[in-house]
Amino acid sequence: MIDFGFGRSGDKSKALRDALKAAQNNIAIRLYRSISSVDKEFAEDITIGDKISTQTKRADMIVGIVDNKTATISYTTAPTFSRENGVYECQVEVKLMPELLQSITKEIYNSLSADDALKVKFDEQQFYENVYKQELEAYRAANGNK
Repeated sequence: MIDFGFGRSGDKSKALRDALKAAQNNIAIRLYRSISSVDKEFAEDITIGDKISTQTKRADMIVGIVDNKTATISYTTAPTFSRENGVYECQVEVKLMPELLQSITKEIYNSLSADDALKVKFDEQQFYENVYKQELEAYRAANGNK
């Protein structure tokens, strides 16, 4: 998972810190979207935007798991800086380590009741069969790939 962050400050190191913080926030939001793409109840409980709000204990638990993890990221390219009128602008491109995704997924599944886990797995299978396969076939057809 690759994401970007942008920071702006009169202090070069603060611009870098802000850019990294923005990238981590973008990664967290993408994680919520990934989880909610197959977990319909979770998707209905949260609102994706500047702030994530939850309505049920189950959604609070999932948000808590994601928020309490430390996102281990690494640069894919060196941060880029520009300076105009004494203000530094920094852009970073980072990637999320797959270990974090595996850890979050495992912890979420372990925290679900047996019924909830079965329902989420069913929703994943339905998503794969009804959405993912069709989108992949349409993409391949549009690009002449088989």
